[in-house]
Amino acid sequence: MVRVTEIVPAPRSPLQPLPPDLSPEVRDWATELRSLFAATGLSVSRFARVHHIDKGTVSRYLSGQRVPRDQWLLDALATWYDDNGRPLTSAVREHLAELQLRALEVAHPQEYRVRKVTDELEQAVIRLREVERHARDLEERVRRLTADRERLRAAWAEDRVVAQAEIDRLTGEIADLTEELERIREQGVRAELRCRALEALLDRIEQEEPTVPVTVAQAIEDVDGLDTASRVLTLAQQTADQAITESRREADEMLHRAKVEAMEILRQARSAAARIIANPESRPSDAGHGAQALPHRPGHGFGRLSGSHSDQAEDGPTLPGT
Repeated sequence: MVRVTEIVPAPRSPLQPLPPDLSPEVRDWATELRSLFAATGLSVSRFARVHHIDKGTVSRYLSGQRVPRDQWLLDALATWYDDNGRPLTSAVREHLAELQLRALEVAHPQEYRVRKVTDELEQAVIRLREVERHARDLEERVRRLTADRERLRAAWAEDRVVAQAEIDRLTGEIADLTEELERIREQGVRAELRCRALEALLDRIEQEEPTVPVTVAQAIEDVDGLDTASRVLTLAQQTADQAITESRREADEMLHRAKVEAMEILRQARSAAARIIANPESRPSDAGHGAQALPHRPGHGFGRLSGSHSDQAEDGPTLPGT
C-alpha cells in the first residue's frame, strides 16, 4: 500500500497526537492526512486563512474527530504540492481518496451515502457532457455526409439525364437510318425489276421480224405476261426478304453499339461517385462536376451506313418509270 510518509518526508509536526479511541479506518486516514499537511510547512492558522475556513474545523479534520465529506481538503493540499513543484502522483491521490471514503463510511454513515451518490451524480454529469459532445460531433458528420450524398445524387441524376438523352439520340438516328435503308432497298428492288422487264422486252424485240414495225408498248403487251410476271414477282419477293433481313441486322448492330456507349457513360458516372464517397476532400467543384461530353466518332457505323446508301441513291442512275 502506498503511504504519503513514504513519498514526502514529514518534518516535526506541531500537531497534537491522535486520540486513542479512533477507529482503524479513521486513524489510517488521519495519519496520512497529517503527514501530507505537515510536509507543506504551513500552520493550521495560515491554511485556514488562505482557504477561508474555520481554524477549528481544520484542527478537527487533522485530529480525526471529523472526516470531511467532500474532496476539497485533498484538492487544496494537492494544489499546494503542484504549485511548489512536487505534484502528487495519481497513485497517491487515489490512495488518499480511498482512505477518506473508508473513514467517512465508519465515522459518518449518512454523509458517506450522500458522498457516494454525489460522486455518482458527478460521474453521470461528466458522462452526459461527453455523450452530448460526441452527439454534436456525430450530428456535424451526418450533416456533412448528407450534403455530400445530395451532391452526388444530383450529379448522378445529371449524368443519367445526359446518358438517356444520348441513347434517345442514337435510337432516333438508328430509326431514321433504318427507314432510309428501307427506301433505298425498295428503290433497288424497283430498279432490278425494271432491268429484268427491259431485258425481257429487248429479247422480245430482237426476236421480232425486222420488217415488222413494233413499238415498245406493243412489245411489252406481246410479252408472255404470265411467265414473265411470275419470274418478276419471285425475284421481287426474294429481293425484299433479303433487304428486310439485312436492314434488321444492321439496325440491331447500331442499337447494340448505342447501348454499349450508354453503359460506358453510366459506368464512368458511378466510378466518379465512388471516388468522391471514398475521398470527400477530393470531390470536384460544382462548376466542373457533370458528365463528360460523349466523344464524336467519325466514320462510326452510322456514317458508314448512311453515307454508302446515300451515295447510291444520289449517284446511281435513275431509270424511267421508277
